[in-house]
Amino acid sequence: MTYMYQADLWCDECGEEIRERLLKELPEDFDPDAEDTYDSDEFPKSCCSDGSDCPENCAGCGQPLDYTLTAEGRSYVLETAKAALENGLDTHIIPLKGSAEETLTWYYGMPHYEIVRDWVTEVTSYMLDSEDEEIVCRYLDECMKLDKELGINNVD
Repeated sequence: MTYMYQADLWCDECGEEIRERLLKELPEDFDPDAEDTYDSDEFPKSCCSDGSDCPENCAGCGQPLDYTLTAEGRSYVLETAKAALENGLDTHIIPLKGSAEETLTWYYGMPHYEIVRDWVTEVTSYMLDSEDEEIVCRYLDECMKLDKELGINNVD
């Protein structure tokens, strides 16, 4: 499940943590299941999307959220992969949790291209034309080459 809270999207675990914390501060008669009685700025609401125009990640932990990409979303991912193939995949390592450069992300300690690989892998579940399939295959092949070069044992 995905939650919406204060204009951000949250994974099930982070959303539940926020809900539990806030419930301790709210009156006993507050009903978290009566979502039509409160605003998502006040308390996390369950959120279902008809589709997203770009990949979505939890505002708390950075974990990829469960979503369906729109045609624009698939285009966004394919254009990102295409640009990476033209400009070179970003091998910058995302700072480890607790480091001075830490940014809140699911991908601690991984190369940046892992994020786009997850997006591209998601796109493989959609109908693609031959040109888009070629971009996907090329991007995934380049990722495997980089994994080998960097000594990363990526098991999917």
